[in-house]
Amino acid sequence: MDPLLTIVVVEDHQLLRESVVEVLTIAGHRVAGVESAEALGDEVALARIDVVVVDIQLPGESGLQLMQRLRRSQPGLAIIAMTALSAIHDRVAGYESGADIYLIKPVDPRELLAAVARCAQRSQHALPVAQVPMTLEPLRRCLTGPSGEQRLSADEAVVLAALVRSPDQQLENWQLLELLQIKSTIKDKARIEVRLSRLRKKLLLAGASPECLRPMRGTGYQLCISLRII
Repeated sequence: MDPLLTIVVVEDHQLLRESVVEVLTIAGHRVAGVESAEALGDEVALARIDVVVVDIQLPGESGLQLMQRLRRSQPGLAIIAMTALSAIHDRVAGYESGADIYLIKPVDPRELLAAVARCAQRSQHALPVAQVPMTLEPLRRCLTGPSGEQRLSADEAVVLAALVRSPDQQLENWQLLELLQIKSTIKDKARIEVRLSRLRKKLLLAGASPECLRPMRGTGYQLCISLRII
């Protein structure tokens, strides 16, 4: 059986959105639907989201812009574009904007479920719960480890969640600047070091090993412990 996923559907057409949510829910996944990129808010950054299904022709911030933003801030997030735009240049733009899979409307439920199942394979490399000594509850901003709980700031919760989801648990400095909404200047880059130093201290207080968070030769940071988002 495919792993249970947490999925957000971003679709402005209400009936279609409800239909997609229903199909995915019946398949056993946890699913939420929102009508716009703006309505998505901080849900992907803070909650444990595995897959986002995005309509490209959204009101306000377009689906392409949303996918670009999500791909920059959450490199490990699975993104499925679902749109009526079928021309080759539209599909190329979709993939270039961060889509892992590009589906043309109307989408047969079987194809949608197959696409989601393909995304589910990403999660099969996760460590079993019993092997993960530390947990993060982003919505509560709570880090729990062998030495107890530590309360995190909103920025710390976002950065830690992004590190966990990123390939090799690494984020480059430009990604951290974007997550923390810091301008890219020499002075402001120093603020990254300050904030990551505070985060490392809280990881240590929660019981993490000394090498839990290390800089990567000035290019970014890597999380070097097993951490599960719940």
